[in-house]
Amino acid sequence: PWGTAAESAQGAKREATAAEKAAAAAAPVKVDAWRVKQMPTRMPLAAPNMPSDFTKQYVLLRKDPAGLFGYISLVAPDACPSIFKPEIPAEVLTTVADAIRQHVSKERLPWCIEWLRGVTAVGRFEMTVLMLDAKGQKQLGAMFDAIASFASPEETSTTEALAALRKAFNA
Repeated sequence: PWGTAAESAQGAKREATAAEKAAAAAAPVKVDAWRVKQMPTRMPLAAPNMPSDFTKQYVLLRKDPAGLFGYISLVAPDACPSIFKPEIPAEVLTTVADAIRQHVSKERLPWCIEWLRGVTAVGRFEMTVLMLDAKGQKQLGAMFDAIASFASPEETSTTEALAALRKAFNA
């Protein structure tokens, strides 16, 4: 009536498998709850004070170019070296370049130039740019093309600044 030892072991294995399946099914719900908890919607975004602050928000905003552009707008250009410490990762650089490319405007042009100057002061910047793959270089080039489209040729200081930044970014 109770079955053999082999049948009991098989039944325990089936129960463990069912428990594992239930845990796997619950995992996405837990991850979504964590994301909501990490990004409170009632509180406005604040400028990051340290690298980990930026990283937390970057992870949440990296697939939202408008949100990421808004967030990096909070970072003062002179704060870039302390926020992107010890370096700005290539993935962050290219994701930010895409956000800037998509959301730059005539009004935001001076800020973009100053912010990109701030990024050039980040530690190991030259090495990060040198190590970018062809896709990353193309993304940087597209960003500078978008920024340049808002600069008028009469503004020589702007065009010279863009040329110097393009050279620094190797784009």
